[in-house]
Parts: sequence; C-alpha cells; structure tokens
Amino acid sequence: SILNLKDQVKFDSDKEVFVKLIFQQKKDELWADKGYVVAWEQFKINDAKPRQVALTTSSSDIQVDEEGSWLRITSAATQLIFNLLTGLPDSYIVGKDTLLQGGMQFNFTRAYTDNDKGWKVHQNMKVWEKEGANFSVISFQYRKLSDNRLVVESQLRFNATQTIAKIVCTIDGKGAVTLQSEINIPEGNPNLPRIGLAFAINPSLKEIEWYGRGPHESYIDRYTSAAVGNYRTSFDRWVTPYVRPQENGNRTDVRHIHFSNAQGRKLLFTSVGERNISVGAWPYSFETLSR
Repeated sequence: SILNLKDQVKFDSDKEVFVKLIFQQKKDELWADKGYVVAWEQFKINDAKPRQVALTTSSSDIQVDEEGSWLRITSAATQLIFNLLTGLPDSYIVGKDTLLQGGMQFNFTRAYTDNDKGWKVHQNMKVWEKEGANFSVISFQYRKLSDNRLVVESQLRFNATQTIAKIVCTIDGKGAVTLQSEINIPEGNPNLPRIGLAFAINPSLKEIEWYGRGPHESYIDRYTSAAVGNYRTSFDRWVTPYVRPQENGNRTDVRHIHFSNAQGRKLLFTSVGERNISVGAWPYSFETLSR
C-alpha cells in the first residue's frame, strides 16, 4: 500500500518539513536490547525554500569612525571593527561582550586526516597551507545606503596562487551583519582542501544549538547517517576524539547555528539563500590540532 504523508501529517507549508521513520527492536535479543534502532530513514515532504535573513531597517543611526588602521562601525548596542591592514572584520562586540575576536581569516586547508596523508595532500596541496594569511589588500571601501545600512567591501589577492577574493559585509541599524564572499582561483593551481572563513569566538559561548545534520559529525562525502534536525550540545561534546588528532567535528547542511553562554548571550550564524553551510568548531586552535 502507499501512504501519502502529505494527507496524513499536518504541517506548515511555508516551512521545511521532514518525516523520519525509525525501526526498533520490539523485545530484548542476545544481540540487542528492546528499543535498539535497527534502521531509519528520513524523507523531506515539503521543500520550502530556506528562510531568508532580512536585514531590518532601523531608526538607530549607524556611526562610522576611522582611526589609524581600524574602522569602527557602531549600530544600536553593537560594534563591528575592521582591520584596515587586512580588509577583514577583526571583532564583533555586543554591549560589553566581545563575541568574535582575533580577526576573521580565510581557511583553505584542514588538519590532515589519515586519508589525506595516504594520498599526499600535504605535498600535492601544500601551497594552500599558509595561503589563507598570505594576501595583499587590493581595495577597501565602504558606503552608506539610503535605508540606513552600511556596505563594506574589500578585495584581496593571495600571493602564492594569485587567487582573488571579494568580501562584502552589510550592516543594518540593529547590528545584524550579512557576509558574502566570492573567490576566483586561476587555472593551474592545485585543488584545495576547503574554502572557508574562520573566527575565534568568546570562550564563554560553550553551548551549541543548530538546525542541520547531526548529532554526530558529517562531511560532503559522508553525511547520510546524520539526519537533519534540531540539535544541542557543548564544545566538549561537539568534537570527535580520533586516536590521532586530525580534522574533526564538521556539521553539514546547517541552516542556522548559535553559540551561547549561561548568561543568555548568543551569537547566531544563519545561511542565506538556498545553499546551506558547513560548520566546524573546536575548543582549541587549528594550529594546535595540526601539530
């Protein structure tokens, strides 16, 4: 027989909806206890487009101050600070709390996995290891829009590969920031392990909640065992403790994720448009993991 889930399940047609079927043991067996999950599958029954993040207009005026090598953008109770020497955001402050710190960085590599070592990624893609920090600023400019938003645009050239990156940050009157990036890699360069952006966040933001695949780690070529859902964990439980330290803890198809602390302060990242994002988070630095 055929079961039409759309006729049997009530749901909001404006939202993304999944149905997950789980098959469990009905009684204890020698090989498994009652309730053990034998198999499961997940089906999307409503393919609504991901919710767009609307940058709201606000009567709160955006103030821009340039001093030395810093550009400070103040909006409502937030401050976004750019480093003019790198053309990139350096910190994001809400009230008295610095939520993003240490400067945004491009991330073109990863802590090599066992498989990476097997096919010599550390040799074949070595040029990308330090390329994320090996760049020159081509241009940096900002302009205010008529609806009280501010657009900051920077263009960078990565020196060893001649890759060109364009970063556009749009800040609204309530301090929300939309970040768009465009990467142009010239022909002749080797493949790269990843294209990403990295931040250091306030160490008090130890709790993690996300809507995406989970609860365990997943990757673009290994994700079918991770169902889409709402999950919650902490930094300590987010990572995967492999015997040999290596790349770990990635989550795919993330629609939104936030990091929070016991005082209720939250830092939210949301995908914009139809493409979801992958997110990795560690309670240690990339350099420590890569040793």
